Amino acid sequence: MRLFSTLFLVFALMVGCGAVSAQSESFSDIKKWANKFGFDKVDGVTLWEHPAFVQAMRETLDAAHFETFMSEWSQQVSTMLTLKGDILNTFVCKAHACNSDNVNIFIDLKQQQAYACWHQREEGEDYWFALGKARKAVGPTGCITAYPYELFDKYSKE
Repeated sequence: MRLFSTLFLVFALMVGCGAVSAQSESFSDIKKWANKFGFDKVDGVTLWEHPAFVQAMRETLDAAHFETFMSEWSQQVSTMLTLKGDILNTFVCKAHACNSDNVNIFIDLKQQQAYACWHQREEGEDYWFALGKARKAVGPTGCITAYPYELFDKYSKE
């Protein structure tokens, strides 16, 4: 009994400290945001607050872009999330600057990872972010499109 209690305590501490990822436990919940906005609450949280989403974005974006997204852009303007197959997509931008500061976010529900096509005019280059890969320069307008799933099809396969 003492061994069980000790193991339970260690596990509880690991979960509390974030050593055990909540991502695998709750990633499938992200699908609930299809046809909703990221700031809509589902089960009491927004997508931007959902532990699996936050972790996926933290693992995909570099630290500076993650901070910009989480502290600024996610609190401003976004489109409703659309679902095509296993891929959710939303367009998020800085208020009053959607043409110059935006990101297309793709969430692969099957692979449990996020992708991002980042456009920020002052950087002079658009970037594709994918888990485990260095950010990829895709040209100054590489993330601009009326058909976001074409971006996913183009860049996620490379």
